[in-house]
Amino acid sequence: MWSAPAYLPYVQPALTEQAIAAAERQLQVRFPVTYIALLRQQNGGYLRGTHGVSECLRGIGPQFPSMTRDESWWRPKRARPGVWVPEHSERLIPFDGDGHWDMCFDYRKSGPAGEPAVTYVSCESENEEPVASTFEDYLALLDDSLASDIRIYGDVTASSVAERMAAKFGAPEPSVDSFSHGYGQWRVQLPGQAQWIWCGPNLVPAGFDRQGDKVVATQATALQIPEDPACRVLVSVTDESRARCLAALAELNLDARGQPASP
Repeated sequence: MWSAPAYLPYVQPALTEQAIAAAERQLQVRFPVTYIALLRQQNGGYLRGTHGVSECLRGIGPQFPSMTRDESWWRPKRARPGVWVPEHSERLIPFDGDGHWDMCFDYRKSGPAGEPAVTYVSCESENEEPVASTFEDYLALLDDSLASDIRIYGDVTASSVAERMAAKFGAPEPSVDSFSHGYGQWRVQLPGQAQWIWCGPNLVPAGFDRQGDKVVATQATALQIPEDPACRVLVSVTDESRARCLAALAELNLDARGQPASP
């Protein structure tokens, strides 16, 4: 469920039973079992899947973003006169959001010890929307950010695939960006507007941080797609260039597996 590499400033210290108990006392709820199971793997951070604008899961700990900081604008401890507040806001516990919007555990029907629903709250629009009946159902709704990537197998690297694709299309030399994601991602600009190919490795640092204009990555590594360890390179393309990319990979005799663009 977790995105690799982990953005380390969003990951809390290793979860303890004491931290869980203290957070539940503070917020006066019992967290879903599945949520706690995920935090035992990694205590917060970016998820591999997204649902609309939601792409993170807050951990339990002292640093931002954390469940226990409880900083949403409409929550009881921060609500001010004139600020819209959802009904029974004390039973809505945000697990992702930036104040303008929040994705929440909703205990208003289940009670504080029950299995909460998931509700989206928009402070700016002054409305709320039901998302899922349970947290497990919410996780099932997430769109896998890597599902549409083309997977490349064999003795290749992200840079070699990008260079061969650029030569195939007569495109300029690929550019590389290591700052955005914590690992090198090569970009090939194709002829035409908004025509791009991005190539990145499946094996990446397990975690990274940004210090000024530099990226500091861990020596430990992790797979972006751990269920497919044989995959060496992930290729992401715009819809307009997907068919051309798949055809070019076949002509280059690269072992590429991916679905064609949706009609």
